[in-house]
Amino acid sequence: MDGIQQQGEVRTLNQALAVKQHEASTAHQENARLLSELSHAQASARTAQEESRTLKEKVSQLAFAHQKVEQLIRQVAELQAENLKAEETKNHQTREFMALASKVRELEVEVAIKQASIETQREAFELLAKRVKSDRATPKAPKETLEQAHGSKDGIAHDLLSDAGAQDVGLIVPPQK
Repeated sequence: MDGIQQQGEVRTLNQALAVKQHEASTAHQENARLLSELSHAQASARTAQEESRTLKEKVSQLAFAHQKVEQLIRQVAELQAENLKAEETKNHQTREFMALASKVRELEVEVAIKQASIETQREAFELLAKRVKSDRATPKAPKETLEQAHGSKDGIAHDLLSDAGAQDVGLIVPPQK
């Protein structure tokens, strides 16, 4: 019995060995599958880490861009305020310019009137000078006759200035006595 028993034990051991080999083969296949999954998971983890790093960089860039946008918004607001102030200054200066231009026109008219008055006075005095010159050339009449003829000593000047329109341009002509 020893031989049969030993053969039975060998068969049992062979069967157990076959089962163990099958289990080892299955475990080996399972290990290979798990190693493959682990390799894929590690690759996915590396990809996720790189994406995370990229996203962090993009978030950082976005935060920087956001700060830049806020800075630009402040600058635009400041420029708009400066532009508004400049526009108000321009409007004020335009109003001042228009007032000054109006004053210049008024002064130009006043100067033209004064020049016309001066020209009229000059013409009147030239006429007076000619008359005085012609009176000197003619024989002198007695003083009483000259005053009687013109009403006064200033009568000649009064007549000349009145003839030249001196009163129309604002000359002060002394009244006759």
